[in-house]
Amino acid sequence: MEGRGSKPEEGLKERLIPNPPPRKPGNIEYERCPVCKTPKEMSSYKWDLEKGTIIDPKISLRIAVFGPEGLDVVFEELENELGETIPETIIEAQRMRAETILGKCKEEMGREEIHRLLGLHGLGNLVSLESEGPSTEARIANPALPLLLVGWAQALYEKASGKKPSTEFEIEPAGDLIIRLSA
Repeated sequence: MEGRGSKPEEGLKERLIPNPPPRKPGNIEYERCPVCKTPKEMSSYKWDLEKGTIIDPKISLRIAVFGPEGLDVVFEELENELGETIPETIIEAQRMRAETILGKCKEEMGREEIHRLLGLHGLGNLVSLESEGPSTEARIANPALPLLLVGWAQALYEKASGKKPSTEFEIEPAGDLIIRLSA
């Protein structure tokens, strides 16, 4: 089998340049490693420099550290090229992945743990998380990869309630991601 690269479509390179939105100040701080400056909370990860892998031992999951803006641009380009089913497909794929990951967690994640993990992984700042009966609303400032965040929210809701949620989400003009989930 042989593969060859083809010349990129005209203008594709320019369309794939990330345009990060303005960021709001956050309210979370991490104690940092004096050598590498990453949050000390990441020291529990298993770093294998020879293999080039990072494993979160709590859930036996390989993780990657990267800038999310590039992936957001790819998601947008896929939607432009393949249609409006792409966001729901990405959300469902992430919900299924998160469901598998959460199945390995022994304890349910609370608001503070979700807040710290979102910040630690650079996915956003959980500003509020409110539940009333079967409904939950989350507000995330500086959201990175909003479609993946919606998939995670669905999996967390389903784990806590045992029911697959009906979901609505929007990104407000100020940039906050609002996710509304209900049974």
